[in-house]
Amino acid sequence: MGYRIQTVQGDITKVDDLEAIVNAANNSLLGGGGVDGAIHRAAGPELLAECRSLHGCGTGEAKITGAYHLPCKYVIHTVGPVWHGGRKGEEQLLENAYWNSLKTAVEHGIRTIAFPSVSTGVYSYPVSQAALVAVRTVRKFCEEHMGKIDIVRFVLFDPETCAAYERAILETEINKEVRRLDISSYEKYISEETMMGPNSVRILAELFEKHPLQPGPDDLILDLGCGTGLTSLVIAKETGAKVYANDLWISAEENGKRFVQWGVSEQIVPICEDANHLPFEKEQFNALVSIDSYHYFAGFDGFFQEKILPFLRDRGVVLIGIPGLKDDYASRAEELLSDWLGADTYMFKNPARWKEIIGRHDRIEAVKTWEMDCFGEAWSEWLATDNEFARNDRQYFETIIKPYTCFVGIYIKLK
Repeated sequence: MGYRIQTVQGDITKVDDLEAIVNAANNSLLGGGGVDGAIHRAAGPELLAECRSLHGCGTGEAKITGAYHLPCKYVIHTVGPVWHGGRKGEEQLLENAYWNSLKTAVEHGIRTIAFPSVSTGVYSYPVSQAALVAVRTVRKFCEEHMGKIDIVRFVLFDPETCAAYERAILETEINKEVRRLDISSYEKYISEETMMGPNSVRILAELFEKHPLQPGPDDLILDLGCGTGLTSLVIAKETGAKVYANDLWISAEENGKRFVQWGVSEQIVPICEDANHLPFEKEQFNALVSIDSYHYFAGFDGFFQEKILPFLRDRGVVLIGIPGLKDDYASRAEELLSDWLGADTYMFKNPARWKEIIGRHDRIEAVKTWEMDCFGEAWSEWLATDNEFARNDRQYFETIIKPYTCFVGIYIKLK
């Protein structure tokens, strides 16, 4: 799921684990110095012969050939601008060079690609500026064509250039605009009929803001414990992906009728299965989302690795938002919450404990847990309803729920 941008110092002609490399060519495409000459020498005379048939390439454009004696499959040739002090549209031309190279890759089904630092050799484009243009353009392209490119690797000649590209990656990550979920656009769907507790859309919105999903149109997302399908609706509309909406308490038939009414029946598949015995294929899903439900069935060590992980693809993402204890009151659920929850206090665990429960695995890259910020708003929207369970919760909100509990956010990234 998503894409990766990498940097490495090395020789681009030696790249053997990606499908294509990019040649920083000149307009003739007939070879030259620097990276261009090195690629032609390593590929052999057959590359020059094919390049002759292409009749050159305009600045900012891209053309593709075979790789011949190179260890990759393809060479994409692009022509960057000569630096004239930034007065002749160099930035736009450099952006075009990267954009059109990636566009050519996608058109030929290429998902992994290596770039040199285009235009920073004899064309004299300042390295720090070129790096920022390169990384910014790659991010923009990959996010607009999510699911089409898996890896973009910058293979760079020296440590200074590597450092410049690493700084650009960090800077563009920090400044990357996050699309906020507009809860007001879903108000007509949020009602006493569809709410089963604190506003699930509010919880989902925080998860999406902190860790945005970036699926492609062919990706699949599992909404585990979807309740009345409200979160499935939001996931489908916000991501564009196909969603499998699974709940044990609400029948597939009931949710299916709702999805037809909401106009999303072709994008959401309703399912009614036990989370302990899910019927899916291995590595079927790019992401899993679970709002206000995971604590009912998954609160013990080993559950995630045994029951959930097998269904997730490499580089998948898991987003979970559930009620729990504040870290300050770890392991005191029975003492503090029994008047409200009775025998169900065991389900309420603090963020640090949930991180332990998720555990470690060779396929897990990172696990993050936190006390969510949406607690007050999500609860107030629930308590404002006339639902019988909300009326019961109102009795305990000020004395138990507010002082001792939180929503626990869980983010899991797979390798």
